[in-house]
Amino acid sequence: MKCSFVLAVPLTLFSVVPLDAAVLTKTRAHGAPGSTLIVPRLRFGELGAGLARGAVLAAPSPGVSVPGIAAPSVLPLAEPLALPSAAPDQAVPDKADGSTVEKLSRISEDIQPDLQALAEPSLKDEGSQTAGERIMAAVLGQGIQALPGLELSPAQDGAPAAVPAEQSKELKSRKSSPLLRSVSYSPGIPAESRALFQETLSRRKAGWSTQLKTMGLDLQGKIAPILTVTASRDIAKGEKVEFTVGWNQGETRVGAFKAVVTRKNLNPDLRRLPAPMPPKERILRLRFNKTILADMGGIKVEAQVTDHDISKFLEDNGLRGLQKSWEGWHEVAVTGSMQADAVARDLSGRGIVLYATPVALSLPKANRLRIVFKKTTVRDFGGLRVETAVREDEIGAFLRQKGLRVLEVDRDGVWTVGAEGLDTSVAAARLRWDAEVLYATPETFEPFWSHIVVLKLRKSVIVNAGGLRMEAAVSEDDVADVLRRYGLLVVADLGGGAYKAARVVDDGAAKDLAALVAGEAVVESAVAVGSLSEDVVRSAATGAASYKGRPWSSTEYNAAYAMAYADLERRGATPSQLQLFEKLCDEAPVRGGGFNPWSGD
Repeated sequence: MKCSFVLAVPLTLFSVVPLDAAVLTKTRAHGAPGSTLIVPRLRFGELGAGLARGAVLAAPSPGVSVPGIAAPSVLPLAEPLALPSAAPDQAVPDKADGSTVEKLSRISEDIQPDLQALAEPSLKDEGSQTAGERIMAAVLGQGIQALPGLELSPAQDGAPAAVPAEQSKELKSRKSSPLLRSVSYSPGIPAESRALFQETLSRRKAGWSTQLKTMGLDLQGKIAPILTVTASRDIAKGEKVEFTVGWNQGETRVGAFKAVVTRKNLNPDLRRLPAPMPPKERILRLRFNKTILADMGGIKVEAQVTDHDISKFLEDNGLRGLQKSWEGWHEVAVTGSMQADAVARDLSGRGIVLYATPVALSLPKANRLRIVFKKTTVRDFGGLRVETAVREDEIGAFLRQKGLRVLEVDRDGVWTVGAEGLDTSVAAARLRWDAEVLYATPETFEPFWSHIVVLKLRKSVIVNAGGLRMEAAVSEDDVADVLRRYGLLVVADLGGGAYKAARVVDDGAAKDLAALVAGEAVVESAVAVGSLSEDVVRSAATGAASYKGRPWSSTEYNAAYAMAYADLERRGATPSQLQLFEKLCDEAPVRGGGFNPWSGD
């Protein structure tokens, strides 16, 4: 790409040099009576097709002879210059100041390599821009200062208006100013590295703007970002410099990244780093509702909680986001003088927050409960009973009302909560009567196996509806009702509608309790733990071990093993019987010397 530059030159500066007709290709004269305005057009090979804004030269009109100009000694100017008209009794200076000519010659010599580079057809856009910027920096930065007493004035006779010197300096400084002004350096950063970092921020603003956005910075945010360069080192045999940079936009927005800057072209390459972690005592674990009921003109409408809502909530409450887990909870840090525990108590169960818990909170087992909430429940609406979903925001408000603090929620939907200052046995007994709760059990409740029964609930039952017999699904309300009426606490959920349960008070044999509960219409079976014979256990182990080895894969064996184990639990196997099953399977030989890797895996 060829690049042309227009050079405007005041002729009086070169009156001591002979005029070269090949250089002064064209002039234009105009002006008020008594003076002649001459606008030169200069050409250097392929450079300078003409002047868009010519230098305005005022000289006496009678008998004016244009002095000669030598091609190397030229001074391009950014804007038109007007020199005061000479009085009739004053003569045009015969020669310029010696120091001025010397400076002009030095400038001309300095820019010759760049002028030749611009005439090279193979020069790319970026190279031509760089060469042009060096030429203008040399001319404007030194040439104007080398002309004492030269003033800028408005153009005459329709010529473009001149830009004041102060405004020209402002425009120049604006172009060369760095993208970010708030940059600090650690004491060990060399001066050369600091200069390189500042230069790339000034010369490669577009690249920095794009990549800083991906790092999390908001250049147009309410708070200007502050960068802190903490380390730098040469890489790629000195061709590049790697900077380690931390940033912040207030206490709630903090991060870090590495920036690799190529010395040759100043291009940056940014890579995100983990943000510095605050102390554990200042970290909260938050879980947000997926949806909330919003009031829209007096009508309750279900609205989704978006990532934008969460980000705005954190910013409004002075919380700094740290990470988000695949399970859906967020870790955030409190800022300023806020205390994590007080903030968690205030936020839990309000607005879009399902719960908030300090990460450092630790409660003894005696103060913990396990709660499972229903997915649906039947509610009464003015005499009309309707099955409705149990919403997450209802659970959050419920726990807040009960004074319970969430410690953990596992993938099976079991909530581990803390009951500070409460008797967990009493709390569990009360929670069983709440419509949202399927069951609640203290973590310290570990009954002996001989008092445990295994209940298997039906999926549906036949009911009489006004003389009409019809099939109705067994709901979670039915399950909770059975547990409540027989005073049972769930020890384990075996899945598929099966539960291990025991009474709070051991006032009878498990087989008697099982026979009593089995009479319920919604109960398919009820067996006491310990009622299973050892032969059944051995037979189950033999069946599972038959999948141990070829032609079966390890995946198929593990599936058969898990199914047999779960079946034994549902049929009332004792802990020792389950251990016997495991032992027999482990001791069984691997058929065919190994598993088939091509079957099932």
